[in-house]
Amino acid sequence: MIRMRALLGLTLVSLFGAGCGDRLAGATERAQAVLEARKANDIDRSLTAYGPTFYTHVSRDAWRAKLIETGRAAGQIEEYELAAWSSHYGVGWGRTGGVVQLKYRVRYALRAGDEVFVIFRPWFIGDAQLAGHHIVVPPERESGAPKSVK
Repeated sequence: MIRMRALLGLTLVSLFGAGCGDRLAGATERAQAVLEARKANDIDRSLTAYGPTFYTHVSRDAWRAKLIETGRAAGQIEEYELAAWSSHYGVGWGRTGGVVQLKYRVRYALRAGDEVFVIFRPWFIGDAQLAGHHIVVPPERESGAPKSVK
């Protein structure tokens, strides 16, 4: 009986874990397409990576302006790395798929920040689409201002 439970548990872990790499790979492709285009200072190319769901919340022109403003305030992207990710299936968008959330640490020319990407993956029909993007760049500290104490 114990052997049967162990085998069942191992099988379930294998089945649930099997798709995680695929979900992460597809999601990172979308996010890195945006980051690489911006790193090359090609804002228009980065805008093509966003899905239709994204543009229901913000206009293409408004988002283009936001990306340009981020570049002016923080500088061009120099490096980035995936810091954290999570995957949730059967949530949101009418429970027709899942969401992969990626958090990147980004070093810009002038300072560092975080960018969080939300990728929606439908269950059956359609490709993953970049549905959300949050850019968090702390404001520049005044010179001589004390660092915050926790």
